[in-house]
Amino acid sequence: GATLPLLMALVAAFSKKQHRGKAMGLFGTFHLLGFIIGPLLGGIVADLGGMKKAFWGGVLLGGVCILTVFWFVPEINRADTASLQPGKAFCWKDYYLLAFALFALMIGITVIIPLFPLYQKLYGASYSQLSWVFSAIVVSRLLTQLPVGYLADGRSKKRLILGGLAGFSGITFLLGSAGSVESLIALRFLQGIFATLVIVPTMALGANLAPKGMGSRAMGILGTGFTSGVTLGPLFGGLLASQGITYPFLGSSVIALFVCAFLFFFLSEEGQ
Repeated sequence: GATLPLLMALVAAFSKKQHRGKAMGLFGTFHLLGFIIGPLLGGIVADLGGMKKAFWGGVLLGGVCILTVFWFVPEINRADTASLQPGKAFCWKDYYLLAFALFALMIGITVIIPLFPLYQKLYGASYSQLSWVFSAIVVSRLLTQLPVGYLADGRSKKRLILGGLAGFSGITFLLGSAGSVESLIALRFLQGIFATLVIVPTMALGANLAPKGMGSRAMGILGTGFTSGVTLGPLFGGLLASQGITYPFLGSSVIALFVCAFLFFFLSEEGQ
């Protein structure tokens, strides 16, 4: 968690403003590949050699990453870690608004987690089917990171974020009325596409708006919004699920729609 804002700040520093969407999309693609490949490799190693070897493999891989960064990633000046020229007006308000968008997004993504036991009872869902309900959003995000990155470089990032939030709100609402495991998987896949339409432009816009010398701090604000949503989403879902299975999705859909409207009025357009 502590390294992610630093990594995003480095990606922002090493990429040109006009290509920042593609850079964030590429970074996000490898980030998600780690989420997919890590459990698979860990399971294989654990099956072949036991749990301890799986964890030692993670330690070894972490050491390789540290050495790779130490030897091959060049140091940059603190003043070059963001894109604004000295004296250009900047308002931290935009960063808190973007973090709020990521918070709402991750609430909507993780609110489903406490409902898995209910799906087992209602639909007779197997563990493998439930894993696909969770993983469908990761797969769709993986497939759309780079295309959305290219899209973000040629269009208004604010409009992409607003469109992504509106679509995400609608799909999240529909999840509450899904009548089968298959429909849950399909809707989660679509949810991931709209999530990417928010996450990639948000990271790119955040990097473009960051003041000089504060790239890591700015990305840390976005990371806080992201992580807070991941943390509180399951709790939010569990509390509302006591009123009915549709309420967690209705609540998170309303939050996303509210944030979308809020950003429409108060988020600055890039370059203003």
